[in-house]
Amino acid sequence: MKLTKQVKNEIRKHALEEAPRECCGFLVEEEGEELVAHRARNSALDPNLFRCSPNDYLTAAEKGRVVSVYHSHTNSNQSFSEFDKFNSLCHEISFVLHCTDTNSFVQYDPAQSDFHKYIGRTFEIGKTDCYALVRDFYREELGITLRDYERKEDWKSNLDKLFDPNFKREGFSEVDALEKYDCILFGFRKNTFSAHIAVYLGNGLMLHQPDKSCSRIEELSSRYNKFTKHIIRHKDAWKT
Repeated sequence: MKLTKQVKNEIRKHALEEAPRECCGFLVEEEGEELVAHRARNSALDPNLFRCSPNDYLTAAEKGRVVSVYHSHTNSNQSFSEFDKFNSLCHEISFVLHCTDTNSFVQYDPAQSDFHKYIGRTFEIGKTDCYALVRDFYREELGITLRDYERKEDWKSNLDKLFDPNFKREGFSEVDALEKYDCILFGFRKNTFSAHIAVYLGNGLMLHQPDKSCSRIEELSSRYNKFTKHIIRHKDAWKT
């Protein structure tokens, strides 16, 4: 998708007016397939996140075909977050990012992305379980290889051989506070070993594979915080 000078100027102006909060809006094909930027209200409570108002989407959609979502970063980060990619894939719509520090524009096309490989996987022990998802993400996104460990149908009876005794061997150490790409180990019963692992993506979000549902990105809610046993950080994660 080619952004016209006028569209870029509109997004740039919107971003500067909203700073230090992120701005957001929609790009709409109106009559004659002219691309027009329509502003939306950012309803996110965190100034470093954005959430477009549904009412603003409906207003934009009345003007023509909504072809993209845009937002800004008020620092030098020119990369889309995993949550941006997740939403782009789920809604099958491209994202446009304007970075105010570098005065640059970046586009994300879900049709050209392979990020979907982490989302919607069904649970199969030893193949597409929670640890397999972490291994795949660490290898593909961070360039960190983790050993595989045998996991069979009775894996819940052998938790003493899975996460807790091995995370130090894999280069992780326990920490007190979460940072992006840390892993979270959960134990859902008192006085038991960890039974689940997730990757923290920052901004209160995690990527994980529940054993009774599809892999997804979701909020690290108070329920999950209640069952957190360990926060672990890989020695090479800071290099990413």
